[in-house]
Amino acid sequence: IEVQQLSSLTSLNLSNNCLTNIPSEIGKLNGLSELDISHNKVTDLPESMENLQQLSILKLTNNSLKSLPLWITSLISLTKLQVNKNHLKGIPKNVIEAGDHVLIEYLRSLVSGHHSLPNVGKPSLLSRTWKKKGKNVNRRSWN
Repeated sequence: IEVQQLSSLTSLNLSNNCLTNIPSEIGKLNGLSELDISHNKVTDLPESMENLQQLSILKLTNNSLKSLPLWITSLISLTKLQVNKNHLKGIPKNVIEAGDHVLIEYLRSLVSGHHSLPNVGKPSLLSRTWKKKGKNVNRRSWN
């Protein structure tokens, strides 16, 4: 089956499969509103996932993620983001434990430069250069 044939897929559960990476082709599933990658061994999320603009639920619990990519804040439909039980550095534990809405707002506030949520620390940002559409772009991720 070609990924393009799954364009109307709205929910995908890849949990509990011992996955270590997610294929970049997942970014072609434009209709996805729910993606569960929890309980795997994933260390990175493919950049192509920033194309999943219909995604409202992203479950990443219990993986091996050390950082969250900056593009995660551009998923405008995202209302539920589960990242517990990873190896995330730089995001205060109380922000993660406060719930999806607080975590999403916290990450978006850092991107916009308007860090206004009370009682949470600002994470360290890791700058790196990456290629996007043939151009070098300064990119940040939380680590």
